[in-house]
Amino acid sequence: MRNALLVIDIQNDFVEGGSLAVVGGREVASKVSRHIRHFKSEYQFVCATRDYHEDPGDHFSDHPDFHNSWPPHCVAGTPGAGFCPPIQNLVREKLISTVLTKGQHAAAYSGFEALDPRGHPMFDVLKEARASGDSALKKIDVPT
Repeated sequence: MRNALLVIDIQNDFVEGGSLAVVGGREVASKVSRHIRHFKSEYQFVCATRDYHEDPGDHFSDHPDFHNSWPPHCVAGTPGAGFCPPIQNLVREKLISTVLTKGQHAAAYSGFEALDPRGHPMFDVLKEARASGDSALKKIDVPT
């Protein structure tokens, strides 16, 4: 059995100071980082998703309805699209082994819509990592 941990969209634009801030987001990022460091031997696979908009079409609006349209956020190449520092440190240290990206050209609300750098979807990445449905799958995220 292989345990997997999915870290979903803990990015600068989704925490305090970001364009779609969630109160307490920075604290969640710190807690997730501590959790991964403390329990790293418990997970055989740790990945993170990121919202990363290049040309998202009508996903962005000057008058968003916060259902189908949103203010600009997680724009490719901007600081807001980056992971919060505690999470970025985990990526740099390779405690998060895979980063999957979603939302480049259209809205994407699920981490399972994200693709790894090879273009493989999350489901296939998890299968490849042998994180089966019988595995303990734990999700830690900042609500967005």
